[in-house]
Amino acid sequence: MTILIIGVLLFGGSHLFSVLFPQVRNRLKAWLGEARFKGSYSLVSAIGLGMMFWGYALARDNGQMLYIPSPGARHITMLLVLLGFTCMSATYGKGYIRHWLQNPFSIGICLWSVGHLIANGKTPVVLIYLTFLSVAALDIISNMARVNRPMFEPHLKSDVVAVLVGLLIYAFMLFIFHPYVLGVKILG
Repeated sequence: MTILIIGVLLFGGSHLFSVLFPQVRNRLKAWLGEARFKGSYSLVSAIGLGMMFWGYALARDNGQMLYIPSPGARHITMLLVLLGFTCMSATYGKGYIRHWLQNPFSIGICLWSVGHLIANGKTPVVLIYLTFLSVAALDIISNMARVNRPMFEPHLKSDVVAVLVGLLIYAFMLFIFHPYVLGVKILG
């Protein structure tokens, strides 16, 4: 669990620092320069994410249960994850979904995280998804405070692409990643 916790602190800490202390972040960016700051930030985040995955792989079989999910949790999770992937996909287009949600990537991460928290009560899983949920929720709050509304003319084509990409990612995660990489069969 130690590696997982260090990963959570590095990944979550770097993102929370950026959201909670924007003045300090901006001074650090000015001192290091834009490229070095982004490179350092990305490196710390990537190391943290890698340590989270590594820590999960080490702790997943002996992780204690914090709570027992309800029997119907899997179905709710499947819906939330599908909606989450669709929201995340809408980030990269100029559709109505992005225009309406304003921050679709972080909203998608929240849906994805809440879904996994509903369906799995193992300590390593809870640590990982609470980290993602916290970072995404703070990002949404921060963006709402800054009133960062996307300024573009929305197109339905972008929404169709977002839904199709969301479905493709969902199918990949459901039929390939979970059963063959994680060893977790969602269906059956």
